[in-house]
Amino acid sequence: LDDFFIGQTMVVFYSVNMLKPHDSCEFLQRYSPAAPPSSPFHISPGACGKPPTIDDGIILAGIKEHYAENDQVTYGCPLYYTIEGGPYKTCINGEWIGEIRCNKPCTVDRDATNRHNIEFKYTRSDKIITEHNDMIEFRCKRGRRIGPVSMRQRCVHGVVDLPTCSE
Repeated sequence: LDDFFIGQTMVVFYSVNMLKPHDSCEFLQRYSPAAPPSSPFHISPGACGKPPTIDDGIILAGIKEHYAENDQVTYGCPLYYTIEGGPYKTCINGEWIGEIRCNKPCTVDRDATNRHNIEFKYTRSDKIITEHNDMIEFRCKRGRRIGPVSMRQRCVHGVVDLPTCSE
């Protein structure tokens, strides 16, 4: 491991000889705006490091080796997930700015409805996958609703409360 300073910024390199066979060969470097522009360690003020990951999301566009002020990356979410905020993060003054969240869908299947003695009100399907914030309506297979949970429920970040009906 070698480290040294350029201006006030410490530059760190990991030697390939220190890596074990199963390790990845990832070099960690911190660049300095104080380095001469011709130096490989120079980057312009305001540049950003690697864009952050987001839960359940991926970067769709804008991936590069180095990021300068005002560079953008575009995020996306999987099928049935909804994106909240974004879809961009922008490099501003050395930080990635932009709020993005991938909201999980809700899945309700036959096993869950059977346990609660309910069925979907508007479909004969055995399974529903619905997006965050969508409403699902149920009805009793037999009997009547028991408990405080309404027959109309909203999907909230992958969770939907299920009503229960008596046998």
